[in-house]
Amino acid sequence: MDYFSLFGLPASAFIDRAGLARTYFELQKQHHPDFFTQATEDEKEEALKQSAAVNEAFRILQDEDLTIGYFLKSKGLIDGEDKQTLSPDFLMEMMELNEALLTEEEGMLRQKITALQDSLKEKTAIYRSDYIDDGTVTQWEPLKQYYFEKKYLNRILERLGD
Repeated sequence: MDYFSLFGLPASAFIDRAGLARTYFELQKQHHPDFFTQATEDEKEEALKQSAAVNEAFRILQDEDLTIGYFLKSKGLIDGEDKQTLSPDFLMEMMELNEALLTEEEGMLRQKITALQDSLKEKTAIYRSDYIDDGTVTQWEPLKQYYFEKKYLNRILERLGD
């Protein structure tokens, strides 16, 4: 099932989330099993499947990182927990950041991480506008790189804690 189509959205790594909750509630009104108590067993089972798909789609589409991952999977660029070769410069920066976890104060680390997140986000500017899909896989490689770099940075943030 295509989650973008289910929610009536164009397939994109970055979606407008403004009406997402409204669409979610409309879809749940159509498919929630509670509305099928008098239906046949097959209809109840189908409603349960549809409702579960709506829940999963909403969970993914309301989170930017999950949406990007879902989009890249739909393009065949990643599969499950694919490992990505990250640039040596990025890896060196992450090594320094990991070392800083042991020696620097949390406030300074958070500033560094915020700066890294901002620079990563700049890489996606072209995809956040009205980007035209030219049908090639290579056009999505920078977005794929961003996705894996962001995942790496998020793991460091998790180690830092809240």
